[in-house]
Amino acid sequence: MTMCAECDRVNEKLGIDIDLFFRNLEKASPRANTLDPLDRQIICASLLGKERNKIAQLMSRNPLYIRDRLSEHLYPKIAKLMSIDGGEGSKNWIVILNWLLDPCGKYRLHPPAQLNADNFQSSFGGQVFLYPHARQIGNAQISAAKNYQSGLFYQAQRCFLEAWKSGSPEILIYINNCAIERNRNRLIQGKIPVRTIAVVVPINHDRGQIATETLQGVAQIQLQINAQIGELGLAEYYPNIPPLFDTLLHRKIALKILIVNDINNLYDGYDRTAENMTRLASELNLIAIIGHYSSEATQRAVPVYAQAGIVLVNSSSTSTQLSSLETNEKLCFFRIPPIDTINAAKLVNFLADPAAFPHLPALKKTAIIYAKNSIYSNSYRQAIEDKLKSKSLDFQRLSPFGYLTEEDIRSSKYIDRINSEGVDIVIIIIDARIDPNFLANTGLLSRLNFDRCILAGSATLYKQNFSHSILVPRDSANADRQPQIISCLPWHWDSRANGCNSESPTAQGFCTLASRLWDANQVTWRSATAFDSVLLIYQMLQQFPHIDDSRSLLEQMDRHLKREHHQFEGITGQIVFEANGDRRHPTAEIVKLEWHQSQRRWRWNCISPA
Repeated sequence: MTMCAECDRVNEKLGIDIDLFFRNLEKASPRANTLDPLDRQIICASLLGKERNKIAQLMSRNPLYIRDRLSEHLYPKIAKLMSIDGGEGSKNWIVILNWLLDPCGKYRLHPPAQLNADNFQSSFGGQVFLYPHARQIGNAQISAAKNYQSGLFYQAQRCFLEAWKSGSPEILIYINNCAIERNRNRLIQGKIPVRTIAVVVPINHDRGQIATETLQGVAQIQLQINAQIGELGLAEYYPNIPPLFDTLLHRKIALKILIVNDINNLYDGYDRTAENMTRLASELNLIAIIGHYSSEATQRAVPVYAQAGIVLVNSSSTSTQLSSLETNEKLCFFRIPPIDTINAAKLVNFLADPAAFPHLPALKKTAIIYAKNSIYSNSYRQAIEDKLKSKSLDFQRLSPFGYLTEEDIRSSKYIDRINSEGVDIVIIIIDARIDPNFLANTGLLSRLNFDRCILAGSATLYKQNFSHSILVPRDSANADRQPQIISCLPWHWDSRANGCNSESPTAQGFCTLASRLWDANQVTWRSATAFDSVLLIYQMLQQFPHIDDSRSLLEQMDRHLKREHHQFEGITGQIVFEANGDRRHPTAEIVKLEWHQSQRRWRWNCISPA
């Protein structure tokens, strides 16, 4: 039985089996001291959101005692039980609380029926995946999720609005979902249909950055759609949200989003995300699915969705293997980004242009680093090699190297070989994080001789924090040394064709609202392709009012977009599809990592010719 009032409150207020947690903490470290009553009070008070000084005051102890007891005794136990490395995660009570409240875990008391089971996690708002550093915001998220689970959608929305201070797109999606749920009767009276789209994103990869970038595009277009529906009342919180297009929103349709966690791990043999999605599709009235992130996960999911007659719109997978699906699978598959052969051609053409790097000697020798276990990485590597051969370029090529890890001595030797043999161009094709061991430490690349070689890569090389591992701040570098690091992307903020300063009103409108909702520096190609993925589905719902389920959507999309080749303008340019689901004539952009003195940081700049 619990021994303190705080422990009882954890049971009652948070719905956590704290006794079970205490027992497992003691089992996790049997040789360490057991938990005494003070330890239990510290843990419970921390879970309830109390600061360290407040805990010390309640327990009549010095704050230093509380600090030492946590760091020397409790945090190590918690880290071991959570099977994490003891870093900041085990010292962040928001992380610990989310772990305890995980419906797939064993510490929830009387867990409600959830969209989470069988190694599967999804949420309309009853669970928050991306946690903030600020405790106050984290507590608001937890309260909001509990209210949503209880069907208290007004209270949930108010708490999510408080949590929106973090600027999280996940929270904005849940605010929209709450507005729909609490105004169901008004929508029914106004004969306004609700359509549900699932978005499958890798929550746990790159500290949630990939998921955040994708959800920015989804949340932004969801807000633009729902803010025009007066019955939802979103204009009270988000005034002056412009409609998507003057000609598009002639019919009110409320858009609800289900966020699904994409496991996206090569070594996870029990990933049944697609199967669970099809199981829930009818119950949730899913109209379509956007995902998955990696080509590997997408390739596995397509046959499952095809069998169930569910449309899959992909915003990030580019492997050429997805261009040769079975006939039944092609019918349900549409993808927004250009395939690897197009990206590779753009990259090689740029590298072969003597004007691209006038200060460097003629480029003659290349090396390719790729992830040999990745379908995507192999596809891109093959596309690069085929393009080099077709250009009849006088390039010498080192044998491609397929497994770059910090621990593997072969990795170190290959980097040394690149430097000693005078390689001019190193092309690196990072996988979509399906193999956690590949390039776990990008610092390996810092050993390249950037004075004389170019580092070029696919879209997976493009990260806001990539420069932190391999480049020093500009003030510390030689004034004449400007590393040559380039990448090929489906879209960039400064694109002359489809960026914020382009002549495209669609792209201009996207960038204007994105600047208002997000940090513009964090809006990437994933945001744009995700936006266009939702836009594609919504265009169809607007043009064909009879569409009311996934199968009628699939039939109409196949006829209208693939067989009749109708097109529309998206953020990433004109969108028209081939019969296999690939885009016809998609755009691609070359970007370069450059130091911005005024902003004191490295930044990816678009350098594609007009």
